[in-house]
Amino acid sequence: MTITTKLLDKIGFLRNNLLISKISPNSFPEFLGIGAQKSGTTWLYENLKKHPQLYLPKKKEIHFFDWHFYKSINWYFQHFKNAKTSQIKGEITPCYSILSDEKIRFIHEINPKLKIILLLRNPIERAWSQSVMNLAKRKNTKNNSSIIDLISIIKLAKRKRKKDIHLIKNEEFIAHFNHSRSIERGDYLKIISKWGKYFPSDQIFIGDYNQLKNSPQELLNEVFNFLEVEQISDWNEYPLKSKINKTESQNKKTPDKLHEYLVNLYSNDLKLLKKELPTIKW
Repeated sequence: MTITTKLLDKIGFLRNNLLISKISPNSFPEFLGIGAQKSGTTWLYENLKKHPQLYLPKKKEIHFFDWHFYKSINWYFQHFKNAKTSQIKGEITPCYSILSDEKIRFIHEINPKLKIILLLRNPIERAWSQSVMNLAKRKNTKNNSSIIDLISIIKLAKRKRKKDIHLIKNEEFIAHFNHSRSIERGDYLKIISKWGKYFPSDQIFIGDYNQLKNSPQELLNEVFNFLEVEQISDWNEYPLKSKINKTESQNKKTPDKLHEYLVNLYSNDLKLLKKELPTIKW
């Protein structure tokens, strides 16, 4: 965390702690999708927003609690102002999975009944997908968003520094695998433990990315049941098979040497995950 980020977070806590007593419980969302990154959260967003009893903002990732926390929480609430009183509100920002304890505590203070949705993907596959997203150029991508703040400027600058995937050296991929941002996002047991300090297990839904591919209707109905809305039998309006934000086909397979490196990196984590989450098969 940079000095600038720490300073902005301090401003956020000072500003938003003053507003907590004035917050209407109905203003805050009833659920958050917290990740994991590159584990199907865009697919989940596109499907959840089709359910008439749910309301998700037009923009998938609000990033209030990580990038925009220095703003007033009333700015955050504006994203839900068009929700009907009968709808259950929520948003999905994968970076929330690695929020600090202090911010998770702040969220719990506002809504202790909040429901958490966490989709998990084999950490080996997830690490590779994230590295490709962050290091490699993607074809036919355009910058459609206006540059309105420092975050947008930084993101655009990083995008321009990306290379064609065949020009990226193994050493660059390995450095990415070992970067704290990648390690944190793949440390699922730590993520579950951190959020589990404040929210009981019956308020945390853990889904398997493999279900997204093999039994998407079943996965969605499990989520709908968790959110206490009607399950669906007519799926015509739902983009179940949509491969949203997919890695280009040529980049899907991890090169053998890099795959071997990731297997060694995550072998112990996978053993521990199998003990703690036996329903997830990787």
